[in-house]
Amino acid sequence: MRAQSKPVQPAGLGVIGRDHIAAKFAALDVEMDSFQYKKTAALTSTGLPQVTEVAFAAHDDVDAGRRFVCGINWSAAWVNPFRRLGAYGRSLDSWLAERWAESDEPIVLLVHVAHPRVEYTDRGKSTVKTELQSDGC
Repeated sequence: MRAQSKPVQPAGLGVIGRDHIAAKFAALDVEMDSFQYKKTAALTSTGLPQVTEVAFAAHDDVDAGRRFVCGINWSAAWVNPFRRLGAYGRSLDSWLAERWAESDEPIVLLVHVAHPRVEYTDRGKSTVKTELQSDGC
């Protein structure tokens, strides 16, 4: 079947989109001048499509602390599913701490990943098996 069909391109997975995310961030009273959005759509090393959307903004309330929203395939996660990134075993929290975005910083961060075959490292589906690209993203 693979020989007779075309692979699904990342665009076929869909996106939440910059405009929708920006509207939700604005409702959280963030400084919209600081709002940043990036979408990456590519094929993984196994040939599967993946779309990753990341958004960031500084919060108006300096006492608010970090608000981290993450999801996989349009489902919100109860806990941070990115606790182990790639073969390095580092967590998203450690990467954020290196970039001065620890839990007490007044920021809002969204990470959403769309992928046709999500693999989890535990039976509770709380930690995603991730694959880092050569540039560390």
